[in-house]
Amino acid sequence: YYKEALNLLNSKITAESNEVSFKINSVLGNSSTGIIKVEGILINNGPVRSIQVQKANSFDPKGNSAMSYTMKLGNDIRIAKLLKDVPSKFTVEIKELSVGTPMITALIIDFHSSIDYKKNDLNVVFKNLDVSWD
Repeated sequence: YYKEALNLLNSKITAESNEVSFKINSVLGNSSTGIIKVEGILINNGPVRSIQVQKANSFDPKGNSAMSYTMKLGNDIRIAKLLKDVPSKFTVEIKELSVGTPMITALIIDFHSSIDYKKNDLNVVFKNLDVSWD
């Protein structure tokens, strides 16, 4: 378990926004449903904040885009108190991209966030995510 958890925390696909770091762990496509599932971990490096999923926009190599509102933080859509240095899982499901697309050239994820009731939204961009299809 520890070995797997450390492996997830050491992802090479990373981004950062407002003292929160994001790491992508897997990008898996399901050939029968056409859904691409992106999983990752976010770690708050700043003060305690609330965070809620908003939307994700993805682009394939042909320039097609797909907007997704099917996102989760852990098993929910919101974390009321995201503590410092505590990893939390996030997932994004993308449904409208073509089956078999080899990569997502850009994935833009937006989160609502606030620190002490002050708005502090997060926006992260990941580029060139290879999709593994089953």
